[in-house]
Amino acid sequence: MKTVLLMSAIIAAMFSAAGAMCRVPAVHNVPQKLPLAASEESSLAVSPDGQTLAVGGGTFADTVLLYNRHTHHTQILRIRGSMFNPPRPDREIDPALYYMSAASVQFSPDGRTLVNGGTAINGAVGENSSLNIWDARTGKHLRLFGMGSVKGPGVAFSPNGKLVACSGQEVKTSRALYGREIRFWSAETGKPAGIIQTQTPISALDFSPDGRLVATGGIIPSPFVQVWNVHSHREVWSQRLPGNLPLVTSVRFSPNGRFLATGSQEGIAFLWEAKTGRLVSKFTAVHSQSSFYPSSAPDAARVVVFSADGKRLATGGTGGVNIWSLPSHKQVQTLQAVMPIAFLPDGRHLLTVDASRTGINHLLIWQIH
Repeated sequence: MKTVLLMSAIIAAMFSAAGAMCRVPAVHNVPQKLPLAASEESSLAVSPDGQTLAVGGGTFADTVLLYNRHTHHTQILRIRGSMFNPPRPDREIDPALYYMSAASVQFSPDGRTLVNGGTAINGAVGENSSLNIWDARTGKHLRLFGMGSVKGPGVAFSPNGKLVACSGQEVKTSRALYGREIRFWSAETGKPAGIIQTQTPISALDFSPDGRLVATGGIIPSPFVQVWNVHSHREVWSQRLPGNLPLVTSVRFSPNGRFLATGSQEGIAFLWEAKTGRLVSKFTAVHSQSSFYPSSAPDAARVVVFSADGKRLATGGTGGVNIWSLPSHKQVQTLQAVMPIAFLPDGRHLLTVDASRTGINHLLIWQIH
């Protein structure tokens, strides 16, 4: 009995100590707390080997934090890019004048580089944005491109790592927050590699696993889910969100490419056939009582992510995180946590942000059933 009490005291101390790092896997739905600050406005990515985490925006809007899970070392990357204060090799951008928010981050398929899509924070959000590519191991800034033509939070590497896609539109032609074009760039050179005119505002995008398709989500007055052929630039299919849902907040292909999951702000996610656009399933997420906004409308399906084996789908928002079993489409787990969310490569652990409202929030690692 004394031994049990002693062990309980040790475990409690490990989780309550400031900045403490629990090194054992989470069990019985008790998450592992990482000494890495984040918020529901952050973007999150995991390297292919699962060792490096990238957190962009949110608590520290103009930075990307790279955290090594093995060494516990954290690097701070300052976002570059401004039309008003363009970067020069001899100096950094003065954040007091103008800075970029890391609205989206993603590792390349080989894990060697990291891309972030920035959104301008200067009183005119979304007007002047850029893409930055970094060396994921050293944190060295490699290239800046797309200045003034990147709009919205979506950014994605193609599966072969050769292209970067983002939502965009030239600033001279539009002051809208979301672009109406899918813009492709060479990841190696930063040069333009093609444009798809969508005619609808783009709020999210993702490549299919084979790189042949790219999916986009739209915002009212055009809350459509659309899939495009990357090579021909033609639309494959388009579906409006069922009901009166105003915004597609997330799109994600399943690992085998058969399905496309989409999120919304109303606590509802959908699963579609990737080739045909046929609606397969609807997921109504549970709203956590410990959310950031407990009195607001349910918001637990804004972000959707698949596990690497495709057997689990996680949905998350400011109102909680839910885990669904595939192909049964049944809810199997609810987490007292908030977005952003990301599976580790093993598919058995999920990264979230803690849902407390008692100061700085941290990343958590949960064991998934």
